[in-house]
Amino acid sequence: MVMYHVLLVLFLVSLVQAELNLTFFDVGEGAATLISQGSSHILVDTGNPATAPVLVRKVKKLTGGKLQALIITHPHQDHIGGVFQILDELNPKFRFDNGEKITKIDEPYRWFKEEFRREKYKKLKKGDFLKVGKGLIEVLSPGSLAVDWNENSLVLKISYNNKCAVLMSDALKKAENKIGGFECEVIQIGHHGSTYASSVSFVKSVRARLGIVSVNKNNLRGYPDDLVLKRWEKNGTKIFKTFESGDIKISL
Repeated sequence: MVMYHVLLVLFLVSLVQAELNLTFFDVGEGAATLISQGSSHILVDTGNPATAPVLVRKVKKLTGGKLQALIITHPHQDHIGGVFQILDELNPKFRFDNGEKITKIDEPYRWFKEEFRREKYKKLKKGDFLKVGKGLIEVLSPGSLAVDWNENSLVLKISYNNKCAVLMSDALKKAENKIGGFECEVIQIGHHGSTYASSVSFVKSVRARLGIVSVNKNNLRGYPDDLVLKRWEKNGTKIFKTFESGDIKISL
């Protein structure tokens, strides 16, 4: 199967200032995104178990095997599927997640709780900041944890060179309402383009130029929803899907 890589260069940058790159990996069902600036690399989510070996090889190639941090937005299997391989083979310097309360004793949740939340671990919440090279990552949500794991997804705003991108992960409409309006050039569309996210008011407020949908072909749940995609496109957002475009690289 031929993989197509889309290079979307939004803005010219100075020759003396390295770009900040976002790589949205085609991991089938799920999501995994690498944020890179200079020699700093942060991976957000790790896709599903079936695509984990391929993801590890790609991340190794792009980072030289050096990962500053691994962020897990929430512990659903299509976001933590490759977490153990990443921990074992790349040994990220720091580990972050949303602190989701895990009471399940079945695997892989128990293993995730035991292995991921050990040394070098910290819970993230709204108002926290991380650095990736000269870029800045701000946590927009959640402020507190609800019952729904998707609702509790970490929402991350990446700022660099006076531009920004937002990773919505699986955050739903309630989270969108709490975040409020903002404008960013790039957005990872929430919950794989489902009807549970991307409210009319939220889409209008973001005014994104590019929208990325991390999703597999013939998704079992019918993601992404056509009406949701049309809503984004109506508001001037050009949509790219990972199962169609392969790994998608965007430079700020």
